[in-house]
Amino acid sequence: MEPQDPQPVVSWEAPKADQPPPRPGQPIGALHNNRSPSTFTLGDALTTGFGVVAKPTFIVPVLIIGVIVNAVVELTIGPLIKTTITPGTTPSAAQIGGLFQGIGTSLVIGLIGGILINLYGQIWAVRATSGPLPTIDGVVQLIGRRWIGVIGTGIVVAVISIGLFVGGLIVTGISIAVLGNLGILVMVALFILGAYVSARLSMAGWLAADGLSVMDSINGSWQITRNNLLRIIGWGLAYGIVYAIIGAILGAVLSSVPVIGGGITEAITTALGYGAGVTLYRRTQATGPAAAVTGSEAPATASS
Repeated sequence: MEPQDPQPVVSWEAPKADQPPPRPGQPIGALHNNRSPSTFTLGDALTTGFGVVAKPTFIVPVLIIGVIVNAVVELTIGPLIKTTITPGTTPSAAQIGGLFQGIGTSLVIGLIGGILINLYGQIWAVRATSGPLPTIDGVVQLIGRRWIGVIGTGIVVAVISIGLFVGGLIVTGISIAVLGNLGILVMVALFILGAYVSARLSMAGWLAADGLSVMDSINGSWQITRNNLLRIIGWGLAYGIVYAIIGAILGAVLSSVPVIGGGITEAITTALGYGAGVTLYRRTQATGPAAAVTGSEAPATASS
């Protein structure tokens, strides 16, 4: 007789409404074959990234959005650059104004596309790791209920990060001016502080995608990352380097494909990132305090 799988098999039903995030250690989701997240490794993060690429309900919408955004940007900026920046000629004020207007339009389109991809990607990933693989319609419905929390959390984290960066630059400049070379030590200390805060807030977006409010997501991330900083930083660097290399190769190969090549590259690298990211999130969540990851609506008991 073959040995039985030690991991319990969990039956899932389609959710009728928003459900709280899984409790720590609870076997979760079709994306990881209902394994307990406490068993996840860096290898699982890497392979899950590749697995997400092969999931039609993820890759098709992200591919469509990415291709459309890249095509619009390329078709908007490309002709303007060619007509404005011509060797041996001086562009007119109207041409320069048109170029800047086109750049502004492209930035807005890119920002909207990025927000849509992030909403879909994070919410698809958390649903795929808390039940069966979600349908496109199911993810769109969840986006309608959770977009404020996800975007709001992203804004709060961005404000904190930008504030730390600007404050760090100011303090570093003053320190170097006053202390000379010793100011470099202050710069290093501030860099370490920034990395620490970033790691502690790194799970906030995932918690928001899981259905928590902005403040619950921020506070929850701070709690569940407390004993996981080395894993968060180490895994993030490892799969970030691997996927950056893959993205560079894909970009070089697909750069010859006009209009859509960049969108295809973006869709694939996005899938890789969300697969690895949600694996790290669930692994981090599995060792965090229950109150920080389940919210007030969590069930009183959970399987282990």
